[in-house]
Amino acid sequence: MEAQLAEASASLSESNRQLADINSGQSRSSVEVTELMSKLELAETEVIQLNKLKQQMATQLDEARKSLEEETRVKAKLSLETRRLTGSVDGLREALEEEQSTKADLQRQLQKVQAEVSQLRLSGGGLGAKTEEVGELKRRLNGKIQELEAELDASVTKCGQLEKAKSRLQGEIEDMAVEVERANCVASQLEKKQKNFDKLLADMKKKCTDCQAELEIAQRDVQQRSAEVFSLKSQLEELQNQTEILRRENKTLASRFFFSEPNFNMNSLTFGIVCLILGLMMCGKNEVHDLTEQLGKDGRSGHENEKLRRQLQKEKEELQMALEQAESALEQEEAKLQTAQTEMNQVSG
Repeated sequence: MEAQLAEASASLSESNRQLADINSGQSRSSVEVTELMSKLELAETEVIQLNKLKQQMATQLDEARKSLEEETRVKAKLSLETRRLTGSVDGLREALEEEQSTKADLQRQLQKVQAEVSQLRLSGGGLGAKTEEVGELKRRLNGKIQELEAELDASVTKCGQLEKAKSRLQGEIEDMAVEVERANCVASQLEKKQKNFDKLLADMKKKCTDCQAELEIAQRDVQQRSAEVFSLKSQLEELQNQTEILRRENKTLASRFFFSEPNFNMNSLTFGIVCLILGLMMCGKNEVHDLTEQLGKDGRSGHENEKLRRQLQKEKEELQMALEQAESALEQEEAKLQTAQTEMNQVSG
């Protein structure tokens, strides 16, 4: 009997060990679920940040493209204006050369007239009439020369202004060319960055999708394991009810045999109680072991494992209480057995 009680105590210790394993598995599964949720949240946050950054990069790229188009239009306009001014400068130069040639011709004519006047003065013949004609011609030539000189000065001034404008526009064109080149470089860099961000965003979306799929699988596993645990719990409760019924029937039969059969062997009753204790412990041990195996296969939901742990703890306490009650009943039956044997010895004596 002591060996059987020791075996029952060992079974209880095994149940305690299995419950400790369940607690450890529940802690590990809680950590795994927490890590998985953290990874999923981190991936979603990174995707949101990358989407925002992608929008910013797209906005910057669009602005750079618009700026490049505007600078290209301005450059084309400046190039057209430069060509127009270059044509104007060339035309003014040709007009200036023609005016300079005309001025030289007039100056030569004036010098010729002045030479003729000098000859007339020396000859003295028909000086009066010639002097008036020469004077009139000289005035006309001087007036024409002054007009040509004024036009020449205006042309030179305008030509200088056009040269300055041409130089300024040429400088602006060169600056604009530098800006266009810089804008092209910026646009190229932005396009390259956008491609890299698109690739990174695709990777993060894939990572997020994988995490979500893994989480859904874990949730389905948890639901399946929860159903299995619920089924095992129902079986355990049914087994406990059957054990309680058998215990009451055994107690009733023991009382009936004890009072109705004088020669009833009390060792049979004691053996029955011990069998009841061992059966109760082995049933509890097997059910706890089955629940431990089911929980070890899950390891996904910390909440469900915590709930199951509390249930198993409660059932362990109930098994412990049942064992104590059975041991107490065994002690009482042994006392009754000793009393009955004493009375039988007295009657025999």
